Amino acid sequence: MEEQKKENLPENTEAENSLEDTSEAQKAAQPAGRSFLWMLAGVYLLYTGYSLAAAVIRGEEGATPIFLLIGIVFLIIGAGLVFTGGKNLLKANKMKQELEAGKSAGMAGAEAAAGGELKTEEQPAAQKKMSIADRANLAKRLDEEEASSEEEEENQK
Repeated sequence: MEEQKKENLPENTEAENSLEDTSEAQKAAQPAGRSFLWMLAGVYLLYTGYSLAAAVIRGEEGATPIFLLIGIVFLIIGAGLVFTGGKNLLKANKMKQELEAGKSAGMAGAEAAAGGELKTEEQPAAQKKMSIADRANLAKRLDEEEASSEEEEENQK
């Protein structure tokens, strides 16, 4: 039972890492969508507020002075929504760029540390699902690496 847990550990770690990357990307994408909606709502309020205020100023029939006040309030709220949405949209784009830059820098650093082995081994595994035989070979290779590292530690003592 414990051996099965040890064998599944690398795959679970890879799966968790890919889920974390996906969730970080989704977190970066969600504020951008919400910011766009806030900006859209702000533009609508700006249009509505302008229409109400302009109707009162032109003296159209049925336009009372209260509509002028409501129009001004709509203009203020709409401007605030557009400003806040734009600010959050820029922040989300900046976060997304930093996340992508961090991923590429992390992959480059890991590839350099692995001596170029990462290119041939890690990228195909991330792009396709591993078969049972591939998982068994991976677990066997990791066990061999652990055994060899333990032997090296014992030899150094």
